[in-house]
Amino acid sequence: MIVTTTVQFFESLFSNHPSRCRKIHNISRSVIILDEVQCLPPGFLLSIVEALNELVSDYGCTVVLSTATPPALAARERFAQGLSGIRPIVANPKEMAEKLKRVEYTWPAVGSPPIPWPQLAGAMIECQQVLAVVHRRNDARVLAQELLSLRPTEPVWHLSALMCAAHRTEVLAQIKGRLAEGGPCRVVSTQLVEAGVDIDFPVVYRAMGGLDSIVQAAGRCNREGRLKKGTVVVFRSETTPPSGTPRQAMGVTETLLNEVGVSLDPTNPELFEKYFRILYHNLVLDAKRIQTLRQDFNFASVGREFKLIEDGFTTPVVVLYGEAEEYLQDLRRGPTRETMRRLQRFIVNIYPDAFAKLSSAGALEEVIEGIFALSKPFEGLYDSTFGLVVGAQPQADPRALTI
Repeated sequence: MIVTTTVQFFESLFSNHPSRCRKIHNISRSVIILDEVQCLPPGFLLSIVEALNELVSDYGCTVVLSTATPPALAARERFAQGLSGIRPIVANPKEMAEKLKRVEYTWPAVGSPPIPWPQLAGAMIECQQVLAVVHRRNDARVLAQELLSLRPTEPVWHLSALMCAAHRTEVLAQIKGRLAEGGPCRVVSTQLVEAGVDIDFPVVYRAMGGLDSIVQAAGRCNREGRLKKGTVVVFRSETTPPSGTPRQAMGVTETLLNEVGVSLDPTNPELFEKYFRILYHNLVLDAKRIQTLRQDFNFASVGREFKLIEDGFTTPVVVLYGEAEEYLQDLRRGPTRETMRRLQRFIVNIYPDAFAKLSSAGALEEVIEGIFALSKPFEGLYDSTFGLVVGAQPQADPRALTI
């Protein structure tokens, strides 16, 4: 049994590097289980689907697609390149979905305006245990601050990629403990909570987005089935999802909501077939022209362009949290694979504008070539609740500059 990531699996298949190509023969005559298959990047879909078809037809593989929100990948008249011979594992998936339904969805009225953060916080504060999933890192911080202003004596937890992995792990442990105790537990998170996070809330608020993302958020509601039905409230946010696929996906959800109204039922597998067909029709499914490059036998370009996660879009910065300073001292003495691995849990990936602000303020130390860390005088920029908060003008702690 081999456990790997979707990124590693497909990037190995399309790589031209010998080190990656040497392991590909092990895939033949195997069962390939792809979890959360709806997350496959649409811009590479044609290449991915063709590779899966070839693994099945020529290399004796069986592919199992695992997801609560099945995408429209089967071959059809307007998608001849789709997967052939695809079939459900369970009989009557629509009936099964209805039997396993654990939540009820509340949708915003068609054409209703966005809900302001203070109003949303006011609705959440009425719930003893509640999770809100928002579009952006800044949204999560603003909403959490609104909740704290309403109930200063009760804890509010925040989760976003501005917190390093070690920090998020500790916060999730606190959240699970509070949920088990039955005490007040209000959490605001970005979409990172929607995959692989085992938490169970009676009420979940989700910013309007792609239908698949909304259902993934609903997977954190009544997860253990302790309630007759959990409540998922979809709201229109004051902000929009990031550009590209997330924003296009929200538009498709709005289209379906306009057609069906507030009775829209995401537990219906047929609805997802329609949702993904519309979404894929609106997107470029070979954004990097991988198929053309393959036809031209330009394998070096294929290997270079087939990147499911774009390099260079963000910059990793080691923050001073937990044992990070200890591992940075080890790094200064000489980098080792083990030290680099340990530091992974203390990294926050930041956008170019934030990196520029920190650099110009002198807040970053290049520990070794290409490895940046938050310098000691600026360790206060890493907040125990919100993670790395850069602000308009990053300021050092004056006490750290006093001899």
